[in-house]
Order: sequence, then structure tokens, then C-alpha cells
Amino acid sequence: MVHALRFLVLLYVVWLFALWTLQERMLFPGSVARRVPARDRCPPDAEVIVLTTEQNTRTEAWLLPAPSRTPRPAPLLVFLHGNAELIDDWPWRVRPWLDRGYHVLLPEYRGFGRSTGTPGQDAIVGDTLALMRQVRARPDVDPGRLVIHGRSIGGSIAALVAARQTPTAMILESAPADVTQLTGRYLAPAFLLRHPFRAAEALRGQPIPTLIMHGTRDLTVPFRQAELFDQALPDATLVPYDCRHNDLPPDYDHYWRQIDALLSRVPNLPAGP
Repeated sequence: MVHALRFLVLLYVVWLFALWTLQERMLFPGSVARRVPARDRCPPDAEVIVLTTEQNTRTEAWLLPAPSRTPRPAPLLVFLHGNAELIDDWPWRVRPWLDRGYHVLLPEYRGFGRSTGTPGQDAIVGDTLALMRQVRARPDVDPGRLVIHGRSIGGSIAALVAARQTPTAMILESAPADVTQLTGRYLAPAFLLRHPFRAAEALRGQPIPTLIMHGTRDLTVPFRQAELFDQALPDATLVPYDCRHNDLPPDYDHYWRQIDALLSRVPNLPAGP
């Protein structure tokens, strides 16, 4: 019995050590894949922006311009993708934002795709803020009309960015509100996390018009995480969907009606195609 107990304790210690050393690979699997090295999926009208940091990292972003018929300066939409994705995956899905008259900024994360460096909570938030400052300084961009849209871990990043640079409106889709509350499924204490993404707490009490969309059958990021955001944000609307994590939205028409409902109640934000 004693030997068995010692073995279990040793096994648990090894497990915790593995979680400590491999957590970046678990939180940011897209940085491990590093797929699509070429820009063959970059839209022909997009502008490639490269941010070079003091750590000699190179972070890439794509800026998709609003249609030429859109009056300038146009509002800016910043879209932050999930942790197993790349910006290469998203130009088609953000096209409705262009149809609504927004410029769209797709920041990549360190270590993902063509971006160098090591991904991490503070690094990604810092790079996103720097890219936003650079784009919002352009004469064709209205710096006073900023919408941030984040999916999955991108929603956590969006919330942490919004805590430091308040947007006009925000959309959080299948997003973790506090990653430390998800460690129990791995039988690990929260203090092991180097990237806790306590996004709801960072935003608590801020009156940002926010749309929260989440699947009630999401096993990757449980629906309770959406409720934490809803409780933290006084001007939030929570829309549940009968779906899992990666099949949201099950109904694109309803999805965009919810987005337009948010935009239409915020002054000076265009809504509808």
C-alpha cells in the first residue's frame, strides 16, 4: 500500500512537471503546427504589416481595407483567432465586416505562421496593442470607432486588450473568461499557469457594449465561462447557442443579426451589409 501510494505521488509530480513544461504547447498548439508558410491565402487587396519588437521578434498582421465605396475614415474591426488557427484561415469569414464598411485587422500571434518568437499572454496582448496603434494612426482609419472580435482564446486576448485600450464595442465568441478555472480537468493547481488569462476580472465593471456568444454544449470552454463574462460586464448581452466549441455558429443568419443588433445600438457604428 505504501509503495503504491509513493508511486501515485511520484506519477502526479511527473504529471505536474509535464504540465508546467508543456503548457505553451497546450495553450498555443497553432505555434507548434506552424503551417502555411507562404502567403498564398492572403487576399490580393490586403496589406501585410510587420511588427518588429525589441526582442527581435517579427509579428505579422494583415489589414483588409473597407470597400472603396465606404466613406473614409472608416471604422476598424480587430479579429483575434483561436489557439489552433492562423490568420490565413479567416479572410473569408471576416468578409461580412468588410461588407459593413469596416477595415479589418488580423493580427497573428508570436510563433504562429510566419511570426517568430514564443507565444504568451503578455507578448500577444502587447503585440496586438502595438499593431492597433500603428493602424489607428492611418488617415483612412477612424481611431474613435474600434470594434474588437475574439474567438476562443482570441476572445480572452480581445478582453485583455480591451482592458488596456477601450473599444467602442466588443464581441466574445466561445471565449475563456478565466483559464485558471479550467485547470481542474487536468488535476492541476491554478498557480502552475504562466498564462492565466483572467480576462473577465481584467474587464470587471467596464461599460463596454459587448456581445457574448457561446455554445451550451461546449466541452472545450464550458458555458460557465460565458456567464463569468456576462457577470463582469454591465453592458453585455449573452446569446447561448445549442452547439459545441467549433461548430458555433450553427446559424450564420442569426449570428450576424445578433452582431448587427449590437452595432446598431452603439452610435456611429455601421450595421448591416
